[in-house]
Amino acid sequence: MLFLVVLVGLTVVPLSNRPFDVIQAGQPYHAGEFLCLFAGATLGQTFVSRAANLKAIDIFLGPIPIENVTVVFTLQMDDRDVRTVLVSSSNLVYREYNRFSFPRIPDSAGKNFSFTLQSPNSTFTTSLCVYYVENTVSNPIVYPDGFAFMNGRQLPGDLTFRVVSETTLAEAITNLSNRASKDVPFFASYLILLVALGVLLVRVNRSGAQERLLKKRARRGNERD
Repeated sequence: MLFLVVLVGLTVVPLSNRPFDVIQAGQPYHAGEFLCLFAGATLGQTFVSRAANLKAIDIFLGPIPIENVTVVFTLQMDDRDVRTVLVSSSNLVYREYNRFSFPRIPDSAGKNFSFTLQSPNSTFTTSLCVYYVENTVSNPIVYPDGFAFMNGRQLPGDLTFRVVSETTLAEAITNLSNRASKDVPFFASYLILLVALGVLLVRVNRSGAQERLLKKRARRGNERD
């Protein structure tokens, strides 16, 4: 018994400290229009990091230029540049989320950020495009914590992006317990719902097993007859 306890401890403790990526929030993909980057143009999005250890931004890209161009990703916090990533367009994928990763920012929780994209050597025929969702009556604001902008001008919508942070199982459990303590009724009802769902699944599986057993016995009875 002691051996099992030690074995579980040796397994769980390393796993609890192993980092993994978490997608916080963002503007989900929408089959709308896209904005393109020409030489000298700057396209960006403001957002709020809801968690610590901000480490990447996923951006849903439109058409990728056939000719190779350099794409400059810059992350700003409090109106100052904190991370810069240079990417070759040959490494980007059309109509998919492309991840722009950078060294994580430990104190990012609750901070206001923005990111920009530039392509200094692009032309009209070699421009990189990013999907953009305009906020309208039929398509209300989906991401409330920011807005898209182009060449310093605010746009009535958002780029299609996701905010990515890094956490561990231990940190995730701590954050969950902190949230639960602040909103006990919600988490209590959520827990009750999970328990009810678990009980229902067990009953369904048990009834299915009993039904299969009865059919099996019936077949055996027919074979004997």
